[in-house]
Amino acid sequence: MTSFPSPFVSPSDGNPITYTLNGQPAVSSQDVALHFQKKHKEILRDIGRICSMCPKSFNERNFAPVEYSDAKGENRPCYLLTRDAFSILAMGFTGKAAILWKLRYIEAFNALEKAALENLSAQVIAARREALTLERDAEKTRQTALAEGASICLALSPLMQARLKKVLAYRRRGFSQREISAVINLHRRTVRELEKVALSLGLEARHAALQR
Repeated sequence: MTSFPSPFVSPSDGNPITYTLNGQPAVSSQDVALHFQKKHKEILRDIGRICSMCPKSFNERNFAPVEYSDAKGENRPCYLLTRDAFSILAMGFTGKAAILWKLRYIEAFNALEKAALENLSAQVIAARREALTLERDAEKTRQTALAEGASICLALSPLMQARLKKVLAYRRRGFSQREISAVINLHRRTVRELEKVALSLGLEARHAALQR
């Protein structure tokens, strides 16, 4: 059993739902007892009866046993309840005052769930915008690299352009830099530089470039 958590909103705000359980709005069994004018031990008894009839998986998601310190400083049992747990528990509460408190709880749950959905939607929109920005930046970088590569290629002499074609052709056939250097009678450093040009242009030799 864990210690009683701190509320995420101040109880003085008038909101009866001041805690969260597994990311969901939650109420304490103490507050339920107070608002519905019942003894806390009676609420605990009802919760125990409900849990005995519900599947364990449901109880674990919706009923969280916690402890709080009473006026004497002694630890006492308590529960945090999600909307589903509260709905089952409060189903049997009758009377005008009980109905009014049920309405307050329902309105509070609705408001918090709406705020959570709006926050999630804002996060999704922000994530999509960021993804689009990254995609545009990546495309801009690619276009810049291609432009730079094209400039490099245009700066090559017809002889070096012919050698580049030969280097690419042998690379596609699986030749290493050393083998290409020997076959076309070209210094290995020149072969390496031509492969870098091919990389900047995004040519097919990309997967084999700079292999030894």
